Amino acid sequence: MIFIMNSKVFQDLYLVHERDKDILNTQYVVVSSRIRKKEATKNILWAYNALYPPSEVFMKSTDEDAKEAYMSFLEKNNVGLLSSLVLLAIDKKFTIVFICTKNEWKLKHLQYIAEFIETKFGYPVYDYKYYYKKIIKGNNEPIEVDEQRCRKRIKSRQLTFKRRKMAENMKTEKGRGIIVSDFKNLSKKEKRKILIERNLYYNGMSGSEMNEVFELFLR
Repeated sequence: MIFIMNSKVFQDLYLVHERDKDILNTQYVVVSSRIRKKEATKNILWAYNALYPPSEVFMKSTDEDAKEAYMSFLEKNNVGLLSSLVLLAIDKKFTIVFICTKNEWKLKHLQYIAEFIETKFGYPVYDYKYYYKKIIKGNNEPIEVDEQRCRKRIKSRQLTFKRRKMAENMKTEKGRGIIVSDFKNLSKKEKRKILIERNLYYNGMSGSEMNEVFELFLR
């Protein structure tokens, strides 16, 4: 499951009512300029640089314009990160918690992230405060998720995102360097597949030969 909440809800509700085991096994995604990193912890992802609204979002004159600008920012830059988190929830059964401070909650960026995930990937995201209220009332049935369909939507989005990023990187020398570096970090099987798609592979190619051919192809 995936939740959004502010730090007050986290302290007053989540830490009080969830089991200690579940709290420790949750993957936290901190999208805040106020919550400070004290030490490296593997189940806390500090996502301020990736997901916090950029300055152009705050400059918009209406909430509607700000939302549109932020959604566009997520679409352009964060499909890969957000889709990977959804896959963690589906495949590894992780609970994912997006969190910010009580004051930052007014920016609505976590609500927009929730809407983005639900709209683009078809996976439900719950505001924990209201989810907990439903628990109290005995009406907390989770929304049924077609996980196979959700995976297909994610893979399609990831592919589109990667292609768009590659097209953007191809325009600059620095960007082409990033593409080459990413290629070199792939497995031989993945490299072979990419070269076959581009009619650049021949039988018996070594890893270094595949790197050289791919780099030459980008020049």
